[in-house]
Amino acid sequence: MRAAVLVIALGLATLSLAASPPADTLNVSGQLSKLEAQIGERIHVRVAIPKSAPDVRLVGPLPKDFGAIQVLSSQESPSQGDSTAWDMTVAVFDLGQQDLRSVPFHLETGGGTVPVALANAQIEITSTIPDTATAASLREIKPPLPVPIRWRWGRIALALAILAGAIAAFWWFRKRRVTETIPVVELPTISPEEAALRALRELEDAALPARGRRSEHYVRLSGILREYVERRFRVPAVESTTTELRQAFLRTSRTPVDTDAMLHLLDGSDLVKFARYDPGVETARADLERARSWIERNRPAAMPLPEEAMHAAG
Repeated sequence: MRAAVLVIALGLATLSLAASPPADTLNVSGQLSKLEAQIGERIHVRVAIPKSAPDVRLVGPLPKDFGAIQVLSSQESPSQGDSTAWDMTVAVFDLGQQDLRSVPFHLETGGGTVPVALANAQIEITSTIPDTATAASLREIKPPLPVPIRWRWGRIALALAILAGAIAAFWWFRKRRVTETIPVVELPTISPEEAALRALRELEDAALPARGRRSEHYVRLSGILREYVERRFRVPAVESTTTELRQAFLRTSRTPVDTDAMLHLLDGSDLVKFARYDPGVETARADLERARSWIERNRPAAMPLPEEAMHAAG
């Protein structure tokens, strides 16, 4: 789409500033050549005003709708030394003569701002339909053609047949897949006690305290205890703080044997993890044994120890 150009030079050769503007608005006027544009056409408008002082600056509107006039883009023009200017692109969506007086401008000076009103800045908006078009050439939209009822029912029957076939195919493939599925052998799961004791053995074999990695040792020790508590007593322990875990045990009937011993181990682990406390190698090893002993004490009475189970099997 082509862009029409309207240049409004306020106070220059063709226009002059009003001699005595109103108290709060600077009215500008002049003789402009007639500008015509089609409805919705992009129009480039440039407004320029001479500077009465070095710090005077013309400011135009932000892009938005001002009635029938829509400002599409708006920005300050490069300074020309003795004048200040503003460029914008507009589009008009009403026919007839449109006045740019509704588009706000203002001057910024060292003493504040002064509103500027554009006078004698009109755009004649014409229709996109050529003048040669007549009422006879503008035809009404033809109504939809009626579909014979026999074709309508035939299409419905075809759609239902396709849907029934798709359902039958889906059911057949699903049944065949279930028939051919290989049975899954469920492996026996180990108890929470066995899982925790196995993890403690792996932690003991790692010998982290003697290698100067006591913080890592307590991180793993705390994690083993929390996972065991969560699996064994159904209490959210992995994502809870020690304080939250202590409060959780006050609200549940599933309390372990010697809860204070376990919470004491978690408190000590928190000191090492968060307060950089170093308990030493021997204390770290002793805390691992305390955790192992506590888990053994909480093993269900009906469940034999691993050694007892091995002797019974032999």
